Amino acid sequence: MPLAKREPLAGLIAQALESGGPRWVTSRGACHGELLPDGARILLEPFGKRPPQQGEIAAYLSPQGREVVHRLCHSDARGWWGNTDTALAMERTGRLIGRVTACRHDGRVRGVKPLAARAALAWFIHRLYRRTHGRFGAGGRLVFELVRRLKPRLYPHTA
Repeated sequence: MPLAKREPLAGLIAQALESGGPRWVTSRGACHGELLPDGARILLEPFGKRPPQQGEIAAYLSPQGREVVHRLCHSDARGWWGNTDTALAMERTGRLIGRVTACRHDGRVRGVKPLAARAALAWFIHRLYRRTHGRFGAGGRLVFELVRRLKPRLYPHTA
C-alpha cells in the first residue's frame, strides 16, 4: 500500500523539522493559485506545541501516499481533512508533516498566514462538502462560482 511505504519518509521529514527547526523545500505543481507557484521554495516549520489551525496551509501525506501541500479545512476525532486540488473537494489527511509559513519565488519572500478569510473559506468548503458529498447540483454550481470569484481576493497575484 503506498501510504505504508511513504509513512517512514513523512516521519523522517517531520522528525527533521522537530529536531532541526524550519526547512526550505521546493514545491512541485501550482497550489493555491499564485500563493505557491510551481518551483517555489516553501518554508516548512514543525507544528511543535502550537497545534494546526483551520485554514492553515500544511504539508501532509495524502491518502494516495504522496507528500502534498493543501489547506486544512476541518478536524474531527480521526484527524484533519485537507482541501484538494479541486476547489471544493476534501480528503482525509495522513500524517501531518509541518506548516507552511513562507514562500520564496522570483527573489521575493512572503509570509503565508492563516488569515481569517481563508479559515472561513476552509470552513465553508467543509460544510459544502459534507452536504453535497462532492456532487454539485444547481446550488453547488452557484457556490462554486462564488468561491471562484473570491479566490483572487484571497490569493492576490504576486507579480
